Amino acid sequence: MLKQLCVILVLIFLGLSIAPAGSPVQISYVYSDSMEPTIHTNDGFFVTSSNSIEAGDIVTFWAPQRDSYVTHRVVGQSDSGYITKGDNNPTSDQSTGYSHVKQNEIVGEVVTYHGAPILIPKYGSTVSALRGYSPVILLGLGLLLLIRMGGTATQGARPTRSVLRIQDVMLPLLVVSVVSLVGFMLVGASVHQFTFVAVATTSDTPNIITVGESKTTTMMINRSTTPFTRSVVTAENMQITEQSRNESSITVTTRIPPPESTGRYVSRLSTRHYPAVLPLSLLQQLDRIHPVIPASISTLLVMTPVYLLSLLIFDRKTPVRPSRSRWLYRLKEVVK
Repeated sequence: MLKQLCVILVLIFLGLSIAPAGSPVQISYVYSDSMEPTIHTNDGFFVTSSNSIEAGDIVTFWAPQRDSYVTHRVVGQSDSGYITKGDNNPTSDQSTGYSHVKQNEIVGEVVTYHGAPILIPKYGSTVSALRGYSPVILLGLGLLLLIRMGGTATQGARPTRSVLRIQDVMLPLLVVSVVSLVGFMLVGASVHQFTFVAVATTSDTPNIITVGESKTTTMMINRSTTPFTRSVVTAENMQITEQSRNESSITVTTRIPPPESTGRYVSRLSTRHYPAVLPLSLLQQLDRIHPVIPASISTLLVMTPVYLLSLLIFDRKTPVRPSRSRWLYRLKEVVK
């Protein structure tokens, strides 16, 4: 009974960890020191939906100008929306140029006990790794399940008909896993779009560019911190001249080529995350050819050892599932 309860609690915890924005209850974390000492970097916390936000509440909200979720404290309210501030920041978000937070941008309120948030220390580092390798983890759990079910099937079961064996599913499972991982990497790329307006006269406005003149601009891309992935940034309609990285962001300096005529120009920065099995420089070179290439190579480097290890561990002739009579026997034992 205790074992079953532990499994249920783990499943609930994992479910809250991967719950999308808008779920009634979630677990999230901060990746900066803006809320210290209340919430330290990578500390996890519970977020619950709330329609009654007051000054003093800590909320998680979507910040369009940062293109990310932010967890800060509400310190006031105006006709334009809520005023927010990190406990460790000297001024409010709005006084530094960010827009007021609207009610529909608020994901939820951080759960507190006697005014202090309920925290999970260093949760962020763990969940980043789990999310980065969730398909691999699911595959490992599936293989362990095959071992358990296959072992049960060999104890006294006498198959009288053709059954599906582990050797029949291992290679298809590898192929499906590789294809799924590659798909996740390509579809999961984050794209940041920047719009510039070309005019005939010189202007110092950030999103204005003069016809016939190039423009250099610096942009910061937030990223999740995990030692198991490497991020590759690529540019469209602009040229990356310099990159610098820290634990939570990538700062990119770009050069926008001189426009030939007035009008609206759109440039994009794309960030793809690959398993950290190849050097970053090699991933960048392969990504320039086509993103499918580094995604496929890095995925195969991760999954091939798993496949080879499974060949050594499993009896490939073991049935994938036990006979129906064995399941009926188990059901009767549970009922008793």
